[in-house]
Amino acid sequence: MKISRPLRGHLQTVLNQLPAILWTTNRDLAITFIAGKPFESLGLTHDEVIGWTLAQFYKTDNPRFPGIVAHRRALRGEFVDYDRVRRGIHFHSHVEPLQDAAGNICGVIGIAFDITKRAQRERKLRKALAQLKRKSKETRTY
Repeated sequence: MKISRPLRGHLQTVLNQLPAILWTTNRDLAITFIAGKPFESLGLTHDEVIGWTLAQFYKTDNPRFPGIVAHRRALRGEFVDYDRVRRGIHFHSHVEPLQDAAGNICGVIGIAFDITKRAQRERKLRKALAQLKRKSKETRTY
């Protein structure tokens, strides 16, 4: 598919302002593309991470690290969701197989949403519920 010059410019604008991080890897789990507004908050540049393996990106050699496991599962044809906190930012990520024109799995495509505010609200709700349960127990003991 050929993309016209005006569409290419529009697509770049959309990718730069995308309220999520979008990326692809090859079969060796090296990053081949990355874009999105929240990426800036990680203190990295797009050009800097292209070619990095996921082990370099996640700063771990642990083969059981959830992000790496999720990508390996995607290479086997699975659709996987996982959460990760990096630099105080809570991300919810979804990865799945990236297919070439012939339908062969050639890597992984992923998207990560910054859910920090949602996670903070959920913690506050859990804390309030725990306090309510404690008060309810105290009231019943009288």
